[in-house]
Amino acid sequence: MKMLRAGMVLMWGLIVGLLAGCSKAPREYSRSSPENVLESAVLMVENKEATRLSELVYAENVQMRSLLNQVGLALGAMEELSRAVAEKFPEELAAMRAQIEADGGQSIVEQLTGRGGRAAADAGERFRELAKRIFADPYGWLSQHRDKLDVIYVADDSYGVMYDGEVLLQPWGLLIQQKEDGWYLMLPTNLPGARQILPDTEDEYMLWGSLFKTLENGVRDMTGDVRGGRTTSMNQLGQSAVEKFAIPAVMVMYAWGKHREAMQEAARNQPVQTQPVP
Repeated sequence: MKMLRAGMVLMWGLIVGLLAGCSKAPREYSRSSPENVLESAVLMVENKEATRLSELVYAENVQMRSLLNQVGLALGAMEELSRAVAEKFPEELAAMRAQIEADGGQSIVEQLTGRGGRAAADAGERFRELAKRIFADPYGWLSQHRDKLDVIYVADDSYGVMYDGEVLLQPWGLLIQQKEDGWYLMLPTNLPGARQILPDTEDEYMLWGSLFKTLENGVRDMTGDVRGGRTTSMNQLGQSAVEKFAIPAVMVMYAWGKHREAMQEAARNQPVQTQPVP
């Protein structure tokens, strides 16, 4: 009987230990200051928890938090893809990082803006190159240039993000603001046209959510292709990104445009209420 009781106690101890291990509390990241927000972003990447980067962004309502959570899942999928790329194409990745370091990221800026003397006919190639750089090493820039990131005082509850001594997104700025439960990176709602793009209704949140879900699924497919040997180079990775995301992105943007047109038409047709004359 004693052996039976001892065995039961041992088994119960093992069960409790396993459950305690499975319910391990998530790692805590500080938002106690603007500087800590930036440091937490770097630590999340270093700890392979890019999925949690969205926790550092302020959500003004439940719908936005749900959307940001979906964005976080897409960021986590990109993190997994970058690890697969580092394992399969280490030399190509090192060469790409060296080029970005040499030109200070200027080539990426040119690809984003279309500058650099390339014809419009090369837009597809430019997009493939940009996609390759983003999906192959999405967080390398953050890890390698942490020492160039800083904040600048704007107001008691607001700081701007700086890179290499320059304010990001000039002249509007990328802000970190204090809320009731800490400091958060703010969505750039002050950028021209941002309010026309950011979601406001349930339908708009669903549209944006579907876009990031498509991104997550596509990136996971790309990761499987890299690990399975179906993608054999980083150039092919860029082409794969175009093939997987170009059509879905166009479809979502088309649906978004139609939705906005319908909203504007409804607003124009709404009868104007006049105050009765006393």
